[in-house]
Amino acid sequence: MIVISKALSNLKMNFYPHFVMLSFALLICVSWSKLALSEQAESIKFIEEIPVMVTMEIEPEFSFSFDSPSGRVIMLFVSSSEDRQAINAFYQDIMPQLGWVLSEAGFTRGREIFKLVSSNKSEQVIWRLSITPVTIQ
Repeated sequence: MIVISKALSNLKMNFYPHFVMLSFALLICVSWSKLALSEQAESIKFIEEIPVMVTMEIEPEFSFSFDSPSGRVIMLFVSSSEDRQAINAFYQDIMPQLGWVLSEAGFTRGREIFKLVSSNKSEQVIWRLSITPVTIQ
């Protein structure tokens, strides 16, 4: 019994410094990840569950949403001074974090699909951000 007690005591003394270092490292990782998420959150707003970059200007006269028998339909029309590559990179980064999976047609989650389509209108690029049921495309 004394041998077991001594062995446990040695184990505790050897484990404690490692436990403290591991706890400190975990605390740093959590702090950095929260900092990164808070910085990213400052550049995002959500309209009807669609992430919208702060640099995007919503065109309310063209945007709409409604529920259909197949599911919800959300269409946001936005303009932005950001280039296409930056906007595509933003959505390829943010959508998987929100549970969307990249597919050939867009991003899918459950029975919904998110699409990002751009078109040139005058000197601006107009973007259509949409969530629709997979059956409506």
